[in-house]
Amino acid sequence: MADDTVSAASPQPARRAQPLLQSVDFLQALLEGTPHSVYFKDQASRFILVSRSLARLLGLAEPQQAFGKTDGDFFSAEHADQALADERRIMETGEPVVDLVEKETWPDGRVTWASSTKLPLRDAAGRIVGTFGISRDITARKIAEQRLAEAQRALVEASRKAAVTEFASGVFSGALDLVEAARGKAERIRRRASCSAAEATSQLAGRLADQLTNGTGEHQLAVNLCALTATAAADRRALDEELEELHRDLEQIARILALPK
Repeated sequence: MADDTVSAASPQPARRAQPLLQSVDFLQALLEGTPHSVYFKDQASRFILVSRSLARLLGLAEPQQAFGKTDGDFFSAEHADQALADERRIMETGEPVVDLVEKETWPDGRVTWASSTKLPLRDAAGRIVGTFGISRDITARKIAEQRLAEAQRALVEASRKAAVTEFASGVFSGALDLVEAARGKAERIRRRASCSAAEATSQLAGRLADQLTNGTGEHQLAVNLCALTATAAADRRALDEELEELHRDLEQIARILALPK
């Protein structure tokens, strides 16, 4: 008794839903209400049914106006040919295409982007008689991704340029320091060379004059000349060393300035 009461008070869900199933055209409700592009095509990739949102996108006043037309009637050859190839492959293999990102090029040059899922359309016997699919417009997302990628590339390029600038600044700063040091060394060498030659000449002339006046012997004169020669040789070696050091500095400057930019 209890079970019969419950059964009578609680009709089965299928029995409750049956009037709704009979009174509502679910496909038509989908085609009229969805904001996405829904379409059904025959084996020649001609439109059979399209959603109202897709009709608006195609510039049509009513969805029925798309009947018998193809992508080639609305899109550029680039997009239409690719869509046709995809649909032929689906009909040949029975394999769907899921979340395919498509670039849509319109005859007026506009470019939009869509995420499309395409499937084989089968009849009651299971034979493939066309295709159907749904596409979501993702143009805003794609533009945002492109702008983000451009910003990232610009940031990387700016960072690279900043690093190169900083490196170059350090290189040329070092080169300038070496140039200044080389300039100082060259000036010291010039002064030393001129002073050494003048002093040696002056000393030699003075000593010769003293020796001639005092009647100094030839032996002492020879000794003095040897001493002066030795001093001049020592000065020359010192100058050669400083010149060699200056040469190394100049070579280092040349290597720095020859670094790849």
